Amino acid sequence: MNKALVILNGKGRRYDYAPNEQLTFMVSAAETSGQFDLVENELGYLAGPPLHIHPEQDETHYILKGQLRYQIGEETFELKSGDCVYIPKGTSHTWINLHQQPARIIAILTPGGSEGFFRTVSSSPSEQLDSESLARVALDYGAQILGPPLAISLGLVNNSVMDSKANT
Repeated sequence: MNKALVILNGKGRRYDYAPNEQLTFMVSAAETSGQFDLVENELGYLAGPPLHIHPEQDETHYILKGQLRYQIGEETFELKSGDCVYIPKGTSHTWINLHQQPARIIAILTPGGSEGFFRTVSSSPSEQLDSESLARVALDYGAQILGPPLAISLGLVNNSVMDSKANT
């Protein structure tokens, strides 16, 4: 793209990715000639993705609001508003909101190309959102799911609860 692009507040492409978690793509690979995705992510209590890697994408998060626990490789970090984390491609990672207050982050993925995953998952019939189906869709968009979300790993919910929430 060779011209400026202005996206006004509330005008990005919003995806209700999972219960209690929304993503808004402000710009994506489609607008940046594949260079990057810029995503705002809002996470409610216990929300966060499964443990995963991006073999070909670096990911940077800036925490706008709230607090999140990150697992990056074998390390765990507690991050709050104003903190930033860079996750190199090929590094396992996940995060969770352990607080009642919603958290918001800005994520930049380079190169871009992840929007299709969220569009597919958000538009899939709810009965297709089990863990295996999610892993297959992730592979289609260059990500590998390695394990469950931290809410399950930490024993805060069980797998059947997460699958039943995905099917509502």
